[in-house]
Amino acid sequence: MLYEINWSLVSACNANCVFCPRHETVAKKVFMDIELVEKLLKEINDKDFRAKHELSMITVGENGESTLHPQFIEILRLLKTTGLTISLYTNFSKLDNSMANAIISEELVNSIHTNVDGPDPYTYRTIKQLNLETVLDNIQYFLKKRKDKDINFHLHAVTAWNYSSAVIKHFVQWPHKLSDDVVSSIDDGYRIKEQWQPLLRENGDSIAIDDVLMWAERDHTPYRPGAYLCPRIECVQHSAYIAPNGDWYACCFDVKNVLVLGNLYEESIDDIDGGLVKAGLVELLSEGNFQEIGYPCNRVDACQVVNPYS
Repeated sequence: MLYEINWSLVSACNANCVFCPRHETVAKKVFMDIELVEKLLKEINDKDFRAKHELSMITVGENGESTLHPQFIEILRLLKTTGLTISLYTNFSKLDNSMANAIISEELVNSIHTNVDGPDPYTYRTIKQLNLETVLDNIQYFLKKRKDKDINFHLHAVTAWNYSSAVIKHFVQWPHKLSDDVVSSIDDGYRIKEQWQPLLRENGDSIAIDDVLMWAERDHTPYRPGAYLCPRIECVQHSAYIAPNGDWYACCFDVKNVLVLGNLYEESIDDIDGGLVKAGLVELLSEGNFQEIGYPCNRVDACQVVNPYS
């Protein structure tokens, strides 16, 4: 049974965040064809499919920056026909005024998530390789135009201090993409909260300094032994992750799309969801047989989310 479908419309990103391995991956296909979206929506909108599954959520922005897609707004319009809650994840660097106007006026999403990981242009660029001024302009325009529309805004931050502290705590080494000169003696999170809290709604919006996923260090650290459980097994069981080439990959932590359960150009959602490949993977995960599964699960130590404060 599926609860959520995650769409990777674009397997590329114009940011290069220190905490994300996206740029270490060669994509099989960069942009999802709109024909694949239409094929899958025909199945998703079928009444028998809805009766079988408890779908409530569509997530857009899985493992890539969806606003880079040349048909991004058109695809959002198609996804809205499902009547499901739509959450968009974006770095906001390409979500310009025209795109914001369309999203807001047509209420194409129910919530937007974004990361602002530094309080000033230098820190932000060091962490993300993006221009903070452009992002600020785009976010502020969106929030101003949103007014009373039912679109919630969720701001996340993974600061340099937060990330480096978590990696050192977990792997006892410095993050491989982070320059030490950007890490202040205290966490910048309080500055980010001070800057952004006044712009957010009291009800519906949120701001958080996130715990840290270790996946960007997966290929740059030795295995850290431990008694690990799969932190995403429920997502493997109840969520679909769709790559631009139609591959249904195991979970969002599999950024290289190695564990492919099937291809949605060739099979239906129901075929893959009820197939032997998925059932076999879930069984191995539940038993903790990570080495037998292979990459990336054989580095389950890098699938952990670490709180640097605890």
